[in-house]
Amino acid sequence: MSILSAAWLYLRSDKITAEPIVTTRFVQIEVPFGKKQKLILSDGTTISLNSGTKLRYPEKFDAAKREVTLDGEAFFEVSKDPKRPFIVQTKNTSTRVLGTRFNLLSRPGQSDMLTVEEGRVQFTAANCPDTLILKANMQSSYAAGKMKSSTVNSELSTAWMEGQLIFDNKTIKQVIPELERWYNVKITCHNTAILNDQVRGKFKQASLASVYMISVLQPPSNIPSKIRRSAYIDNRSAKNNPVYASPKLSTGG
Repeated sequence: MSILSAAWLYLRSDKITAEPIVTTRFVQIEVPFGKKQKLILSDGTTISLNSGTKLRYPEKFDAAKREVTLDGEAFFEVSKDPKRPFIVQTKNTSTRVLGTRFNLLSRPGQSDMLTVEEGRVQFTAANCPDTLILKANMQSSYAAGKMKSSTVNSELSTAWMEGQLIFDNKTIKQVIPELERWYNVKITCHNTAILNDQVRGKFKQASLASVYMISVLQPPSNIPSKIRRSAYIDNRSAKNNPVYASPKLSTGG
């Protein structure tokens, strides 16, 4: 009888002390082209997401760290928490802070670009021995296993939050995907010889047609009628070589 009682007490004790399995629930946000979005996380951190950006984060951070995953561009205003570092993972890099303000850009085919507006930020990358500690108005880029840093005006990297497009000697090849995300259009260049031409400009709350390097034209007869507008980059070598822009059509779902 005593043996059975002991076994029953053991099983009951085991049942009482067993802890439930906690599953972390994640949220993924995808900001469509032509849109921007702002959100506040469970710790009070505010994140502004640029067009065409994906962010994955837990509904609630655990006790040890705060970690999110970014694909695109976002500005982070991280709530201070000395006991829990805030970590942003991209495909290539890791950004670690305790509480600060910074802009992070990570898109396929581009260098990861970190720009600090306030505080201190640790920037690392897989297969790269460098670990950079950046302060306000410092910027670091990572590509092909190498990191570079420089002193910049951080406001230039956050101009997109104020509705500003800034092109500082960017090539047409670099500008086209930026315009596609910003205006939710599909741009087709019919003359690849102009893709490395450089352009400069600063525009605030500008329509596609009003951007000085874009001039609205009537589409030629061989352009499908579903294209509502066409444009060309007003560059000397490009005047007779249109770059057509049309509204991006939904693929449905």
